[in-house]
Amino acid sequence: MPAFPRDTAGAGPHYEIDPSVEGVVAENELWPAVITDVGGRSETVATFDHVARADA
Repeated sequence: MPAFPRDTAGAGPHYEIDPSVEGVVAENELWPAVITDVGGRSETVATFDHVARADA
């Protein structure tokens, strides 16, 4: 999950569950599974055992 909206130039780093963890660690990020149809459309619902901070 990017840390900033897509329409923000350079959207920035991914949101980290624990920002003190250094480096890219997939388990420290929120990765919803998104599958699209041939037209690029998708409806996805994801749940995580983490409440995102206000900076998400």
